[in-house]
Amino acid sequence: MKRIVACFLMIGLLMHQSDSVTAQTKEIELRDDVILELLFPIIDQELTKQFHELTQYDCQQLTSLKRNEIGGFYFDIELQVVTFEGPHNPPSYLLKMALTNATTDEKWKVTSFQKRLLKEGEPIPCRRRAN
Repeated sequence: MKRIVACFLMIGLLMHQSDSVTAQTKEIELRDDVILELLFPIIDQELTKQFHELTQYDCQQLTSLKRNEIGGFYFDIELQVVTFEGPHNPPSYLLKMALTNATTDEKWKVTSFQKRLLKEGEPIPCRRRAN
């Protein structure tokens, strides 16, 4: 009888722990979505510069977020997006950008830009949006 009660307690503890991790993951994804939303104008501007026109994209995600100094408000961000034409038709490019706000005017600037053509049938790195 004690073993059954112990098993139920362990299962309950694991389920509670899993819910906590899921909530924390959703909060991180939500934070990432807010940051991306704030950076959309800079992303659009850089894509227009690189492609000579505003290019459609999806699958945007933060890949790195670092604070430049302890307690400071300067950050370095790395993100990636996937471009498409028409109703999500190829050619698709995987674009990686690095940005910083550690500039003299404290505005976000793109510090590096990489573009790679995705091969036909290559999986597109995409995550679901946070709810």
